[in-house]
Amino acid sequence: MNEAMTSNQPPVVNQNPVSTFIQIYTNPEQAYQAISKKPDWLIPVIFMILLALITIFLTSEIAVKEQIAYINNSEMIPEERKAEIIDEMENPSVARKYLMPMVGGALGIFLVYAVVAGAFLVVGNFILGGQTSFKENMALYAWGSMIGVLELLVKVPLMLSKGSMKVYTSLALLMENAEPTGWLFRLADATDIFTIWKIVVLAIGFSVINKFSKGKSYAAVIGLFVVYLGLSILFGQLFSGFMS
Repeated sequence: MNEAMTSNQPPVVNQNPVSTFIQIYTNPEQAYQAISKKPDWLIPVIFMILLALITIFLTSEIAVKEQIAYINNSEMIPEERKAEIIDEMENPSVARKYLMPMVGGALGIFLVYAVVAGAFLVVGNFILGGQTSFKENMALYAWGSMIGVLELLVKVPLMLSKGSMKVYTSLALLMENAEPTGWLFRLADATDIFTIWKIVVLAIGFSVINKFSKGKSYAAVIGLFVVYLGLSILFGQLFSGFMS
């Protein structure tokens, strides 16, 4: 009897991280079927941390240039203090130039992944009645975030050629002269094609991991994104008002 039941179950899918990475783009449902059997999140997290550090290294001069321009145009910073800050930015110590971005970038990515995984866990288990672990939700988000690899491959070369960090693949393209901290600009930038793609992939993964319907999963993931977007706009407006 047990043997008959076992034979009717789908076989465990074993595949390497490269296959999973490719399928996240080509067949995310199949990728998450494999991930649900073996929810490893460490490899994609390490990969994204390394990619982020490479991006920081390549674009650091552009970022510093834009930060200096912001400081020079700021009315909140005293003129005598501006010179000190700019001097520190143009002549940073080894620790500030290399160590701090590396440590900060790595910790930042890990914390973001952990917070989002926790949000998926709360919504999936406590609101929608799922039975997943934190590890499964961490793997869900970590692998879904692999969409960011293609995003960086598209945007970083554009940043380098343009000499600006302001590169958009959203409706924000139509508002490049607008204030980036404005609520309308943030709303327009939420239509980023890579963001939408990532939401779709995460919704598919949420459905597979939790064994929910596609409709319920899309509603959950989009709902979380709307909450994040609302908080982002709110705090952006508060910070902008404080700095003005």
